[in-house]
Amino acid sequence: MDPRKDWPAYFKAARSFETRPTTRFALGKFHAESRGGFAIDLGCGNGTDTHAMLLAGWEVLGIDASAEGLAELAARTDLPNQTHLKLEQNTLENVRLPACLFLNASFVLPFCNPEHFTDVWERIVAAIQPGGRFAGQFFGPRDSWKSAGYALTHTRTQVEELMRPFQIEMLREDERDGADATGTPKHWHVWHTVGLKK
Repeated sequence: MDPRKDWPAYFKAARSFETRPTTRFALGKFHAESRGGFAIDLGCGNGTDTHAMLLAGWEVLGIDASAEGLAELAARTDLPNQTHLKLEQNTLENVRLPACLFLNASFVLPFCNPEHFTDVWERIVAAIQPGGRFAGQFFGPRDSWKSAGYALTHTRTQVEELMRPFQIEMLREDERDGADATGTPKHWHVWHTVGLKK
């Protein structure tokens, strides 16, 4: 099944997700540096990573294209520092990103319209202040959603080129057979990335 067609099923599964390792890694770096401030959770969904960002003391703008995901996030009763959270419904292609110290984009960029990806990425890079961080995932060329036409993919060389404005702090390849959030079999090929803006 096309994962883009059933976001409510994804959000139901995501209620049990743990904070993504890239998000934890970036937050840990900022904590070690005694730094925090304003962050964007791009493709926040129902708040898997947003929760961790608020818990770490950040002011967070959560952006997602799904009204269902944002409604579920807004209704959560377990969020710390809820006054530090603002939500915006918007697509990757149309969103305008304010300046931030941390931009988190967990598993959202592969679903960007390929025709708009370069523009979206340039806006992400421009939004992150020098000394800030990007954390997120790109799908590799052997990911099964590439052949199915569900997702945009990048080679390692392409990811390294995208990350040139950053000092790469994590670039980890994950390739395995498994399942998606709804239990459908899937071959994963993912680049987990964290970068410090130069």
